[in-house]
Amino acid sequence: MLREAIRTMKKRQIKTASICLTVLTIKKIRLKTTEISKRQRMQILTAR
Repeated sequence: MLREAIRTMKKRQIKTASICLTVLTIKKIRLKTTEISKRQRMQILTAR
């Protein structure tokens, strides 16, 4: 019983960790895209 519980806990921890990692990567990508869009806007404004 204890071993099974520990196994399930480990599996759950791995799942939560992977979810956290994916969320972090998505946030990083969003930040990068926003930075790029800001730069593009500035370039467009300066070009005009």
